Amino acid sequence: MRHDPADPDGARIAGSDWFLPGLFAFIGGAFLLAGVVVVLVAALW
Repeated sequence: MRHDPADPDGARIAGSDWFLPGLFAFIGGAFLLAGVVVVLVAALW
Protein backbone atom coordinates (compact mmCIF):
# COMPACT_ATOMS: atom_id res chain seq x y z
CA MET A 1 0.00 0.00 0.00
CA ARG A 2 1.31 3.42 -0.94
CA HIS A 3 0.19 6.49 0.89
CA ASP A 4 1.32 9.81 2.23
CA PRO A 5 0.98 9.75 6.04
CA ALA A 6 -0.20 13.35 5.87
CA ASP A 7 -2.99 12.38 3.43
CA PRO A 8 -4.47 9.00 4.45
CA ASP A 9 -7.49 9.54 2.15
CA GLY A 10 -5.18 9.35 -0.86
CA ALA A 11 -4.00 5.81 -0.09
CA ARG A 12 -3.93 3.38 -3.00
CA ILE A 13 -3.30 -0.34 -3.15
CA ALA A 14 -0.08 -0.98 -5.08
CA GLY A 15 -0.78 -2.44 -8.50
CA SER A 16 -4.33 -1.13 -8.69
CA ASP A 17 -3.75 0.12 -12.21
CA TRP A 18 -6.86 -0.47 -14.32
CA PHE A 19 -5.40 0.32 -17.75
CA LEU A 20 -4.63 -3.22 -18.89
CA PRO A 21 -7.80 -4.82 -17.49
CA GLY A 22 -9.81 -2.03 -19.09
CA LEU A 23 -8.01 -2.48 -22.40
CA PHE A 24 -8.62 -6.24 -22.39
CA ALA A 25 -12.28 -5.71 -21.48
CA PHE A 26 -12.69 -3.23 -24.34
CA ILE A 27 -11.05 -5.57 -26.85
CA GLY A 28 -13.09 -8.51 -25.57
CA GLY A 29 -16.27 -6.47 -25.85
CA ALA A 30 -15.42 -5.53 -29.43
CA PHE A 31 -14.88 -9.20 -30.34
CA LEU A 32 -18.12 -10.16 -28.58
CA LEU A 33 -20.03 -7.48 -30.49
CA ALA A 34 -18.47 -8.57 -33.78
CA GLY A 35 -19.43 -12.20 -33.04
CA VAL A 36 -23.02 -11.26 -32.28
CA VAL A 37 -23.22 -9.26 -35.51
CA VAL A 38 -21.84 -12.18 -37.52
CA VAL A 39 -24.32 -14.61 -35.95
CA LEU A 40 -27.26 -12.26 -36.57
CA VAL A 41 -26.25 -11.61 -40.18
CA ALA A 42 -25.80 -15.35 -40.78
CA ALA A 43 -29.21 -16.09 -39.23
CA LEU A 44 -30.94 -13.49 -41.40
CA TRP A 45 -29.13 -14.43 -44.61
